[in-house]
Amino acid sequence: MKLSRLYATAKDAEAAAGALIEAGFRAGDFEIVTADAKGWISKETLMGKEVSKTNAAAYAEALRAGRILLLVNPLLGYAEAAEKVLAAPRGTENATATVGFEGTTWDEATPISSALFLPVLSKNPTPFGTFWNVPTLLKNYWFFSDIFGGKLLSRKPSPLSDSLGWKTLLTDPAPFSSLLKMKVLTKG
Repeated sequence: MKLSRLYATAKDAEAAAGALIEAGFRAGDFEIVTADAKGWISKETLMGKEVSKTNAAAYAEALRAGRILLLVNPLLGYAEAAEKVLAAPRGTENATATVGFEGTTWDEATPISSALFLPVLSKNPTPFGTFWNVPTLLKNYWFFSDIFGGKLLSRKPSPLSDSLGWKTLLTDPAPFSSLLKMKVLTKG
């Protein structure tokens, strides 16, 4: 989780950074972000700094206009203290400022990363399939079964063991359902 706040001047952002240090934060707990020397910064750059997708475009535009962004990554239990420092009026401001929460927004393409607030390691949606050259959309056949000419679904409870002549540990195709005396969806 990161907290963010835009400042009108570098002096205001540096004053807030000084107040964070006085409050017990380390220099590595926050970052001052500005546009480059040509006045440019992209929303992708900000997203790389864990700024949420919803705020990245607006912040990039504000930074291009000369504003300064302060991002704070507080340790567990210190978010409230950081929020108080960031919300304090600076420079010409008289009112308490809004502090943004920069949690990762939900992304259907990466549900586990979104739920755990983790950055996505790869832009490739199917890295395993790409690496092994396995097609991702299959029609009623499983890749390895298709190679050997077999269908994915078998009427036999143990097709591999049966084809190799091996005995199976269980003869019941639904051992848990039988143990719990639950009905199965299909019979035979």
